[in-house]
Amino acid sequence: MGRSSAQVAEANRAKIIDETVQQASVVGLSHVSLGEVAAAVGMSKPGVVGPFGSREQLTLEAFAAAVAIFTDRVVAAVENQRPTSAQERLRLLIDSWVDYLASPPFKGGCLLTSGSFDVDGTNGALRQAVCDGAMRWRRYLRQVIDQAQAERGATDSDSDDVATLLSGLAMQLDQAIQLFDDPSAADRIRRLMYAVMGEISASATP
Repeated sequence: MGRSSAQVAEANRAKIIDETVQQASVVGLSHVSLGEVAAAVGMSKPGVVGPFGSREQLTLEAFAAAVAIFTDRVVAAVENQRPTSAQERLRLLIDSWVDYLASPPFKGGCLLTSGSFDVDGTNGALRQAVCDGAMRWRRYLRQVIDQAQAERGATDSDSDDVATLLSGLAMQLDQAIQLFDDPSAADRIRRLMYAVMGEISASATP
């Protein structure tokens, strides 16, 4: 039995979003070529934009799809392992984060990282969406760090500082892989993230 028109439309929509995400990871969210997306999916440019109403809405939905993939690969991957302590949750989060960056699902690496650089000097809905996505991740990261600190009795380690250090290392890893093609980067950054995590334990009260 053939697929219904609604199923075909949904499949085409998913195909367009997937290709847009892949291209955005390489050239940036604001520089996606509708012509190249159309050629890749075998459609016309109006056919690509039509299901979304505008180019902006297409890029917004593409970014949302990238966030969902990041959440599944990094956050859900941790929770699925059912960590038994906050320290274990933070260690597993570091592992899943590094694994995601070392073997990204997108051609140009992490779209959350590249997207922040692409739109940080602009205004509009796309910038706001990227900002909101980054802030949600930052809040989750701080929450995990806070829980790990509380568990170990840390008194002088600020979760914002720890989150900043971990985020900076993640950006370095994305650059090392995407720009320098450094095969040793993942192990090095994982080790450095573990060292940052160790600072929480070192700051615990005796």
